[in-house]
Amino acid sequence: SMVQVSFEPGLPIGMTAEADGADKLTLSWTPQVGQQGYLHEVVLVSGAAGSESMLKIQVPVLPEATHWVSPAEGASLEATVGLPAHVTFTCVSNYAIEVTLGPLPPGMAVRMAPPQRTITDGAASPSAPVSGVLEFTAGHGQEGRSWDVCFACQSTVLRAPQHRCVHVSVALCRYSTQPGDSLLSLTRAFHHSNNWRRLWNANAGLVADPERVLAHGTVLAVGPRYTVQAGDSLASVAGRFDTTVRNLLAMNPFIADEQLVMAGAELCVTACTSKPNPSLDDRFS
Repeated sequence: SMVQVSFEPGLPIGMTAEADGADKLTLSWTPQVGQQGYLHEVVLVSGAAGSESMLKIQVPVLPEATHWVSPAEGASLEATVGLPAHVTFTCVSNYAIEVTLGPLPPGMAVRMAPPQRTITDGAASPSAPVSGVLEFTAGHGQEGRSWDVCFACQSTVLRAPQHRCVHVSVALCRYSTQPGDSLLSLTRAFHHSNNWRRLWNANAGLVADPERVLAHGTVLAVGPRYTVQAGDSLASVAGRFDTTVRNLLAMNPFIADEQLVMAGAELCVTACTSKPNPSLDDRFS
């Protein structure tokens, strides 16, 4: 006897039924957006009127279950100039997903991991997690700056994004040495002077040799941090620490307007020293 689809409830929207002879029926269906999260039914009947046999087929369409494994909500990353930093991210779902993000600041990049499905109780997950690493090496000129880097993880079909942000900041007054750095070269780069003893004074344990190459990856304090007081200006702070407004701006590149430095803000300043200025020494001229 012929196998047919019962008029009630009929076929779910988008499903097709193709007869192959009298006793075979092929059902084909690709669920569409809006059909997830429901149990759909198809009733097949066969036999003569009054003696039909019925077969009920139930087809659940899973609701999307997408969530971030990492980073944690409210995650932050503080970077040091010259020192590579990173944060990993992983998003999982029962649907095929993709992770997107907006423009990145200089020095920041994303490295995606190869997709790999997880195995649970001997069965592969329906979709591979999407994961990768956000890598950042801050450069001189980014001290004190910060960004919110946001990711969107969403099904490639359902398009209901789950967002996760990382607050990325660059520490003031810290620097990780690169090959060939010395106290003198860094003093010229950061303080715009030859008075290398200022930098030496801010870092206990360094050998007092301005031309000695420092070990690669040594994290140095470029200077102490100063909290701006009510009534301070960059000019008054520069005078207090025996430097210039230009040098303060170079050491604090996050300052957009030197007239708008608010009380409570932290500045990187030059360390003081009572030693003679080595600019008087011809070796460092």
